[in-house]
Amino acid sequence: KIVTGISTQCSPPLPTVPTYNSAQCTADPLGHYGSGGSTYSVGPGSDATLSNTQSGNLVCYNSLTVGSNGDKVTLNPGIYVIHGGTLHFLSGANNASNLGGNGVFFYLTGTANLLIDNGANVNLTAPSSGTYNGAVVFQDPADTQAISIQGGSNTSFNGAIYAPSSNVTLGNGSGTAIDADLVAKTLTMNGGGTLNSTAAANLGTLSISVSKVTE
Repeated sequence: KIVTGISTQCSPPLPTVPTYNSAQCTADPLGHYGSGGSTYSVGPGSDATLSNTQSGNLVCYNSLTVGSNGDKVTLNPGIYVIHGGTLHFLSGANNASNLGGNGVFFYLTGTANLLIDNGANVNLTAPSSGTYNGAVVFQDPADTQAISIQGGSNTSFNGAIYAPSSNVTLGNGSGTAIDADLVAKTLTMNGGGTLNSTAAANLGTLSISVSKVTE
């Protein structure tokens, strides 16, 4: 369908970049918990030995792996900066990559990217108030790394994904529900992939749910 009326709104306002110190970003917490089968939390208020909270409710990791080899990981509410590495969701314990993910916001920068593996079940909900109200993922426009949601995953993002310079791919058989905007450079859906997105205000005149590509 041709969507009209978006010529001045193809590039919606992007979230504010979090304030953080890249020199204080820590290694992936997975390395602290061994080779798998652990139960632990990451993010603000997690294990103090990781020294990962920079200020307030903001943490910065060079990369973040969730659900490795049966790990049961709780994502605490807060702001997560991923500086240079991969935000990686694996299939996890009983295909559940994370036990908690309410009130989370991820900022990907440098050469950071998002990868959701085949079979991973990921459920993330954006903050309901504050600076990042309604946003789950923001990839720096200078960061052109791809976002990949592989086949067989079931992913629910209750919040917007802003990746204006990224090529987003939904793999064969993936089921992804995005209850807000999806802003990307390109969107590729392979055979059997399903995307359910909820149309957001001021992103066009068509009244049904649609995906839109930035210019």
